[in-house]
Formats: sequence, structure tokens, C-alpha cells
Amino acid sequence: MTPDDRNATPAESSGRSSGQVYLDTFNRVQAVIDNAGQTGASRFEIHHAINRRIPKAFLDHVVTCLLDSGDYEEFTRPTKGRPATCYRRRTDPAGIWLTVTEICRNLQIPHAEWETWRERGQTPLHRVLPGGTLRVRRADFDNWLDSLTEE
Repeated sequence: MTPDDRNATPAESSGRSSGQVYLDTFNRVQAVIDNAGQTGASRFEIHHAINRRIPKAFLDHVVTCLLDSGDYEEFTRPTKGRPATCYRRRTDPAGIWLTVTEICRNLQIPHAEWETWRERGQTPLHRVLPGGTLRVRRADFDNWLDSLTEE
């Protein structure tokens, strides 16, 4: 590697246009973050998974664009040393399905009381899974709570 190669942009060193390199890097960063799941991927992990020859400033710009899209979030993950700043795909809380146990814990009520309400038709919209367990979409639960009035 010559000194000129170290200062070359990713496009110059690969022979591709800067737009192609940017799009390729953008897609690869997305894939690394998505594959990391909810534990997220740190800047170090992304940089090593993508290509160590890509300048960190370029990689930071790609990550910033992903964060600006609103589909990804930045969070701090504890480590043995100092905490690591990580990135993950933002989850939609409205699309999360709650179990009856989670709802009862949230409302601080016994499971039997939930069943009484369900028999009376006073629970939020829910789905019965093939195994017989119930699930309530988080958005339906929140709307149901908002619709209740204090007595």
C-alpha cells in the first residue's frame, strides 16, 4: 500500500463511482445493524464488518443518514469497559403484542380479574392464538386505557 492509497477515497481505491460506493456502504451498514438485532451494533463492529479501509468519517456520515431517516436509533450498551454507543432498528411499540400476564402486571390486577372483564366484554381488542393464549396489540391496549374514564 502506498501513501497515496491511504489517502484515497473509497471510490478512488475501488474504481467505482462515489455514488455506487456510498449506496453499497449504506446498504451494508443497514445489513450489519439489522443482523445485530436489538443488541445493536457499535461503530467498531460496523467498521470491522464493512471494510477497515473505509474512512471512519465516511462511515459516520452513513450512520448519521440512517439515524436521520427515523428508522434507526442510537443507544448506549454497557460493556466491561466504558459504555459503547450502538445503533439498532427502531421498533414500533404499536406493533408489539402483549400477553395477558404482561397486561395484568402493568395494571397491577390478578389474572382472574382480567378474565372477569373479558367475560363481560370489557377488555381491549385481542386475538386468540392457535394454542389458546391471548395477545393484545400494544396500540389497542393504549387506546383502551385512554378510553377508560375515572369513576
